[in-house]
Amino acid sequence: MPQRHLDIVAEIERLQPEPAQIDRLGRLLWLAGRPLEEAARDVFLAVGLQVELTPAEPTCDVLVGLGEGRRLLVSVTGTEGNVTNKSTKIKQVFQASQELSEGDRIVFAGNVPPRTAGGRPRVA
Repeated sequence: MPQRHLDIVAEIERLQPEPAQIDRLGRLLWLAGRPLEEAARDVFLAVGLQVELTPAEPTCDVLVGLGEGRRLLVSVTGTEGNVTNKSTKIKQVFQASQELSEGDRIVFAGNVPPRTAGGRPRVA
């Protein structure tokens, strides 16, 4: 086979996983509940961080290890309405902020109302 043909075949094989990876990351835009938490976890995994979903943890949904004793506690929400200071997730973030260890940081991650986004149906 000519080298150009082999190069093109290699490039096609390299690019084939990209649409699936992009779709997995795009789920952040329209998912809710545990699937949204899993999508948030996948973003941190994609950049090579240690990540775990927390089982019904009262302070965060995703726990990211940053190394050297540092952690990122991520509270994830995809809600139908606006997030207000009385929202459960805001209370969760506030509670977590009271319990942080020295190397901890907390992040609130919310997406647009997950009715329909990007032409995708809502998946809960």
